[in-house]
This record gives sequence, structure tokens and C-alpha cells, in this order.
Amino acid sequence: MHKKHKTAHYIALSLISLLFVIAAIPKLLAQPEAVAGFTVAGLPLWFVYLIGIAELLGAIGLWIPKVRAQAKQGLGLILVGAVVLTAIFVGFLPSLFPLVVLIVLASL
Repeated sequence: MHKKHKTAHYIALSLISLLFVIAAIPKLLAQPEAVAGFTVAGLPLWFVYLIGIAELLGAIGLWIPKVRAQAKQGLGLILVGAVVLTAIFVGFLPSLFPLVVLIVLASL
């Protein structure tokens, strides 16, 4: 990998990891905005915590070479769920953000 590609890779990895940490915190704290999104979809409170933990562990896993592929797969699955549920319960335009994140994650 060329130095420019390696730098771009680590910048994207850093941003994706940071994004998932930032996304996990409101879920782990059960903030009303985070819980409301899951409630609209009919998902229980324990699922909010589960997704928060999975996002946090996935963000960490992206930095561990031995589990990077599994972390990407797990986060990808979370993002597919986010795209589908957001499109169904909120609307098409808001579902574009997790879709873009999914595309970036897949390109890593």
C-alpha cells in the first residue's frame, strides 16, 4: 500500500471508529433521543443497549487486525439494519447517512 493510500485508509478508519463511538454513547446512556428511535420501530430497551455495546466493541475491533474483518461485518450488519429501519420508520432521506457510512466501511 502506498503511503498516500495508507494515510487515507487510517483517516477513514479513524473517522468511522469515532462515528461509532459517538453513536454508541447515547445508546449506552439510554438518552431519550436514542431510545425513541428504537421505540418507533417497536424494539425493546435492551436492544438499545445491545446495539450500543456492539457499536463500541466494533469501533475498537476495527483497530485489532485479528478481528478487523469480524468487526467490519458486525458493524455492517448494524448499518444495514439502520438503513432499512430508518427508511421504513423515518424516511428515505435520513436513511442515506447510514448507507454512506456502510459504503465507506465496506471500502476499508
